[in-house]
Amino acid sequence: MRSRRALAIVLVAVLTVGIMPAGSAFAARSIDGNYPLVVAEGGQIQPQIEWPYVVFKDGRDDHLGINDGEPYIQVYNMETGRVFPTTPENMGRWEQSNPSISGDRVVYSDQRNYDDSDCDIYMYDISTGLESLVCTATNGQGNPFIDGDVVAWVDRRNEGVTSTDIYMKDLSTGVESVVTTEAGSQYEPTVWENYVVWRDNSSWSSAYMKDIESGETTIIAAGGSGGMNDYWQIYDPYVDEGVVVYSYQHNWYTGVWNYVRSIMAYDIASGETTTLSTVNDNTNRWHPETGDGWVTWTDRRSGQMEVWGYDLASEEETCLVAYDSDGEGSYAGRSAVGDGWVLWHDHRIGDGDDSEADLYA
Repeated sequence: MRSRRALAIVLVAVLTVGIMPAGSAFAARSIDGNYPLVVAEGGQIQPQIEWPYVVFKDGRDDHLGINDGEPYIQVYNMETGRVFPTTPENMGRWEQSNPSISGDRVVYSDQRNYDDSDCDIYMYDISTGLESLVCTATNGQGNPFIDGDVVAWVDRRNEGVTSTDIYMKDLSTGVESVVTTEAGSQYEPTVWENYVVWRDNSSWSSAYMKDIESGETTIIAAGGSGGMNDYWQIYDPYVDEGVVVYSYQHNWYTGVWNYVRSIMAYDIASGETTTLSTVNDNTNRWHPETGDGWVTWTDRRSGQMEVWGYDLASEEETCLVAYDSDGEGSYAGRSAVGDGWVLWHDHRIGDGDDSEADLYA
């Protein structure tokens, strides 16, 4: 995903036969090509991968004798099967969410210093076992993303002047700086090498990108309107390996509201935009991510939640995680892709609520 070792493998083959290290703790656990990583009460969601680690938000409570505990961040080692928290003294005492990993470093939102919904940004170094504070500022911060030495996040310190802004910190220098403080709200930052991408909701929802070195800001895709009953908006931008992916939603009214939601890709080097997938049937598709030359997203074209993928080299899309017609409720939730794996939180047990989701790969 970020700063990772390239693996020359085909993702579909991985899903079928797996690529497992010798002595892997879960090599024999495949269920029709799917690997249950963490199956437990409380819900395991928001997976991100940097081999061999998967980080996720764990909703299990009753830890350390705590009932009705808060969700916290855990790390799963795919080589050993070991699961461990980023903050052992927490494990349900206060809420943590939105983990992101690059190399051995995990960043996340952390509520330990607040009595309400505000958070700070913390980082955990897997190699040293040490935790550090990345940012604490007025009104709280959230949704951090890390790539290499750069951490970006949503920041509310200017609340009242703007709504939410994007800030960043260079971990190599310790310098914190503003990415954007435009009027309105900015959300969902992601980082790849020298670029920060985010969603801007100041007028219509749009996707923006900033070159950290030059300071130049580019509009990747703009939302807009063709009239009162015709508008389009951009959601879920994500950048990796020189490609920005996002979902594009077009709404129009013809006696009833209609919409098309497409998965799009913007090539940073060429400036070209490509439609990867589109279905004109009022079907949701959201949260695209990209890595290893693939784009994955959650898709409801079948009427149920599935994970679909697009191979950027072959220019073909395929259903990677199909709905289980023998199961209960929706199947596949938000996905992540990288290092030869696709991960998702899975609703095969329960009614589709995240508190009953499990983590699969």
